[in-house]
Amino acid sequence: MNLCIDQGNTRIKVAVFEGAELKSFVVIPQIQEISNWLTTNNYHIANSMWSSSASQSTPVELPGKLIILEANTPLPITIDYDSFESLGNDRKANACAVAAIFPNKNCLVIDAGTCITYDLVRSDKTFVGGAISPGIEMRAKAMHQFTARLPEIKAPFENLTIGKSTHACLHSGVLHAALLEAEGRIAELSQQFEDLHVLLCGGDASYFESGLKNPTFADSNLTLRGLNEILQFLK
Repeated sequence: MNLCIDQGNTRIKVAVFEGAELKSFVVIPQIQEISNWLTTNNYHIANSMWSSSASQSTPVELPGKLIILEANTPLPITIDYDSFESLGNDRKANACAVAAIFPNKNCLVIDAGTCITYDLVRSDKTFVGGAISPGIEMRAKAMHQFTARLPEIKAPFENLTIGKSTHACLHSGVLHAALLEAEGRIAELSQQFEDLHVLLCGGDASYFESGLKNPTFADSNLTLRGLNEILQFLK
């Protein structure tokens, strides 16, 4: 079995895979809890993949052969990106996942988290870059923090075309504008790349899944699937 750990800015997501099949998934507050979770479920791990957005060293000992995802880690895809050293592990993992899920297809990954990232993977398994914009909650906080009178709105956010109050206008400006941004990128890239497949992931993916007009595929564990693809490639 493979153990994959995605230590992000706010959550630690852990998954166990058998081959390409996701067997179990959990979100934990502290990475030190992994050992107890594995023991409780009687998982026997042969290989571990650890990815962190903050550090390049594991704070605990992980079972099996350990691989830490770093800038120079070999990948099952080609990276055509100028600042390769600064490319986030989550973006690399997402690209590896979609290349495996939809082989020989052009894919756009929309990862709606703290920031919203748009990443394009061509049908020849080449990551060619994308865009990064503020996430939904970040937009709401920014309008409050950088103005004197606008209140801070909280989730759940409403997809309103026209707001009839200040709060409603803020909801429209936060969520509806983000959806229009995504729709615009999908439309533009669909003209450049034939038969574009759109995949959603991230904590706010549900807003996009219900709000986008274009057909999409959502997978909340896309990053973990990508880490497992890298792990299997390196075994």
